Amino acid sequence: MPVARRPESEQSSTEPDHVRPYLFHGLRLVAKGSHGVGRCPFCHREEKFSVAVDTGLWRCFVCGVGTEAGGGNALVFIRLLHERSAASTRSMCAEIAADRKLMSQDTVRQWGVCSSVVDNTWLVPGYSADGRLDQLYRRLWIADASKPNGGSWRLMPTPGIWPEGKVHALHIPVGDFDRKRPDWVICEGPWDGMALWEMWSRTARGVNNIVAVPGCNVWRDEWTEACRGKCVTLMFDSDHPSEHVPGHVSRPGYDGMVRIAKRLRGVASVVRWLKWGEDGWDKSKPSGWDVRDHLVSHADRTAGLVALISKVEDVPDSLYSAAASPYHSTNGKPAIESQECNTWHRCEASWKEAMHWRQDMSDALAVTSAVCASTNQAGNQLFLDLVGSAGSGKTTMCEGLLVSNHCHHLEHLTGFHSGWRLPDDQSKDCSPIARMNGKTLITPEFDIMRSSPRYAELMGQTRRIFDGKSGATYKNTDKDTLYVGLRTPWVRAGTPAIMDTDQASMGDRFQRFIISDPSSEEEKRSIMRSALKSERSAMMETANGTAGSIVDPKMRLAHALTGGYVDWLRAHAEEQLLLVNVPQAAEDHCIDLAEMSADLRARPCEDKRKREVHNSKELPTRLARQNIRLATCLAVVFNKRSVDSDVMRIVRKVALDTAHGHSLNIVKWLMSPNPKSQYRTYHDCGGLMIDVLSMWSGMSPERLQNYLMFLRDIGVLEWREVRQSNGGSWMLTERMRELYTRVTS
Repeated sequence: MPVARRPESEQSSTEPDHVRPYLFHGLRLVAKGSHGVGRCPFCHREEKFSVAVDTGLWRCFVCGVGTEAGGGNALVFIRLLHERSAASTRSMCAEIAADRKLMSQDTVRQWGVCSSVVDNTWLVPGYSADGRLDQLYRRLWIADASKPNGGSWRLMPTPGIWPEGKVHALHIPVGDFDRKRPDWVICEGPWDGMALWEMWSRTARGVNNIVAVPGCNVWRDEWTEACRGKCVTLMFDSDHPSEHVPGHVSRPGYDGMVRIAKRLRGVASVVRWLKWGEDGWDKSKPSGWDVRDHLVSHADRTAGLVALISKVEDVPDSLYSAAASPYHSTNGKPAIESQECNTWHRCEASWKEAMHWRQDMSDALAVTSAVCASTNQAGNQLFLDLVGSAGSGKTTMCEGLLVSNHCHHLEHLTGFHSGWRLPDDQSKDCSPIARMNGKTLITPEFDIMRSSPRYAELMGQTRRIFDGKSGATYKNTDKDTLYVGLRTPWVRAGTPAIMDTDQASMGDRFQRFIISDPSSEEEKRSIMRSALKSERSAMMETANGTAGSIVDPKMRLAHALTGGYVDWLRAHAEEQLLLVNVPQAAEDHCIDLAEMSADLRARPCEDKRKREVHNSKELPTRLARQNIRLATCLAVVFNKRSVDSDVMRIVRKVALDTAHGHSLNIVKWLMSPNPKSQYRTYHDCGGLMIDVLSMWSGMSPERLQNYLMFLRDIGVLEWREVRQSNGGSWMLTERMRELYTRVTS
């Protein structure tokens, strides 16, 4: 019996990422300085196998394996481990074939299954569509109290092999696989693939590629491309309907074939599937009945194969309905499935491949990811307005975030609370806030919500939700509803018109990030060329009503990796935040930025109906908390261990964008270093005349005068008489001048 080891998902989070592939395969490494040292699995010499903790490169100091180019990486290791294991454990093939009810041990060898030279655990290789070994699975016993036997055997992939987040690979018979073959048969799981292949290869049914995906929920874009122009047949399990999620009935095998068929629509020449019954499953067989079970149940497996093929049908055109699908289906899963990603570099690189990328867009993606990472951590929440011109890419970035199940799509909203109860379940809370709690709210087009007649009411509720509490009292019930412990960070994307709705006088909870327009005509044309290239790529496929079908493959990958990275951030936020060092200088800078934002985003009341006007500004406490929270979460997003200058550059931009408007422009003009300007006042007083400010700001003299008086009342400006003239000029207070200098230096 193979030796079982705890799966990767249950390993300690303290294990260094680069060492995890080696520990996963049973190596016992002892930390010695910057390396992990242990017994070499190839020459079996003790303390001669060394792995660098910071890079994952390994070598053996006796047998010389892994010494090329300074050492081999984890991918080289699993390839060599499989090669040595397959060569030295051939006697195990007969045992594996018997256990898996296969007819021949040659089938096991052909598919590369072997016993590990480290601990005798079964190894099943995974390959790319080009036939390269890219993954190595271990068959492990996974404890599960809900299972009749207390657990089950599962194939677990080696973690950390691909820095860009690639996890799964295809199972193929290496000696009998040719990517150019016109017919592909795709099974669910390698054991089904082997059982079908050994029977299919004995019949005269033409040349086919028999391959297997690791599971019904696993599919990669590269496999879609490999199926281009091919006749593809899907043979997944017959799973009975089940309601794992209340209100949603799923049939994993059938649902998996539906998802893949839709992704192959317009790519493969023909898509067929194994239809076990009228509704996609066989009522007369146990749930999970699969290809191997069907073949084994026949005394003559050839007859079983014939019966199996008789159940194959073309996927009906009705499946490819063009009806729009939501970002998230009724079972809570995204329309585009996330792809594992645990590094910022890989996530950002996918966007650079998908569209013309600029620094502002990279910073915007980092800030929105930081908002997601902050969701469950105690303290003030991060609310962010992502502002950009139409076509700036802000909506596309939001759609990438929405791939994660940890994000909630929020666009059309009439209120956060509801007194409605389901007729058949009075305990069911239908309030949107109940569904949103614990998730990051994403609004890809906030201009729609901003035009709502209930906008002011919604923003009033938002300010309370920001504090983690919200309540409602209804006239048709004798019970009040109070929600506490709410965690709902919010990212709202919109055009610059979003800045016209000022909430500063009531303590605006939203900070702001502005995506700037291209700086030159040449850059604009580069963006348009990139857009044309993406459009041509997208036109090569046919839309089928799913979110992933209306974008090109590169953008689909960027969305999948972004969703995967958000998933990783949410899963590891607590442990990663503990590792981030925040220097004293960064803390001081966050305080300065908060004070300046509070001063400069304050606005005078321009409602002439007001009998009294109280000029005031918010205390910068909340902004300071948000700044330090954003800085720390940005360090986690960038996989850094300290809040450095690059992180603070983005925090400073957020603070300046939050203060964007007339006040900031006036401060910039008054801080202008050009003393020879004809608009400067006499001598070196450093002020500007009101007529000059009126010309630059575009405000009427009357409105500008009131605005300047407001800035004086809150300590930003002061009026000074000029002795050499008959008047005076507006100048910055000494406090504001010093503050602006510290912030921008």
